[in-house]
Amino acid sequence: MLANKDNISVLENFIYGDTPEETGIRGLLSFIKDNTSSSLEIRLYSLSLELNIRMLPLKTLLVYLEMNGILEPVYSYFEELPFKYLMEKETIIGEFDDERKKFIQCIFQYSKTAKIWTRLDIERIMETYGADRIRIIRALEYLDEKGWIELERHHTVEVYEILRHDFDINDTTNSLYNTAKGKETFEIKRIQQMLDFFESDNCLSRELSNYFGEHTVQKCGHCSVCTHGKVELQSTVELPPLSEFNFKKTTANLFEKADFTPTPTTVTRFLCGVNFPFGSKFKLKELAEFGILKKYPYRSVNEWVIRNR
Repeated sequence: MLANKDNISVLENFIYGDTPEETGIRGLLSFIKDNTSSSLEIRLYSLSLELNIRMLPLKTLLVYLEMNGILEPVYSYFEELPFKYLMEKETIIGEFDDERKKFIQCIFQYSKTAKIWTRLDIERIMETYGADRIRIIRALEYLDEKGWIELERHHTVEVYEILRHDFDINDTTNSLYNTAKGKETFEIKRIQQMLDFFESDNCLSRELSNYFGEHTVQKCGHCSVCTHGKVELQSTVELPPLSEFNFKKTTANLFEKADFTPTPTTVTRFLCGVNFPFGSKFKLKELAEFGILKKYPYRSVNEWVIRNR
């Protein structure tokens, strides 16, 4: 295996980018707390942009809230269900009798066709016919299965039941943030463990056996350590010290274009080229300085940002 340490920072950036900020976690809890109903609808993409939390860690936070007895997932549905007719709608209606025929007629009545795609007014159908959302969706899926329409599904809405509103926002924020930081530390440590393995002066086969609980005393005699001895992974790129960068000049475009106050974490992610929801929302990736320090260790950049902020 030929390797060097040049891209370690890139691997670490994926991990650091998935750790939600405290402000985002607090925003999520406030969103739940302010919902007076016991039913909570969550549009993940929109909420991700609003809280500046990536989709995957946002879903993870919702799982933690479920484990803490605050939320319980109920069901999910697609907010938009555009379809196009593959048969004449009168022919499709003719495939049904009695009440089912009236139901399909109602669906088509409150559907508006553009050039190709048809969009239905689910709320109007529910109000007029008295059918629930699930029955409407199942009817469309049935028509799609029969090959009479082509159905697409856009914008998932996750529906949760709020089991209790009496949780403390500060305590819960601290708990979830500490959990996320603990996961971050663990994942960063795994990268270091991999480096330590490749640079080990012990038999690699024996190290692997020990890792999986099989304690082998004898050396294998055919791994790189046994045949050629210990190796040391090199860094082939020499980076100038961060002190040579002018913080105000490097971040001026970010602070000018961002329609929000960037936190040190956000500034660090921007400079390290880590994608984050606000970056997409405000098109920050278009700025020349995005990722300008991506070769530097994230922690070093973060410390530099905090010192100069």
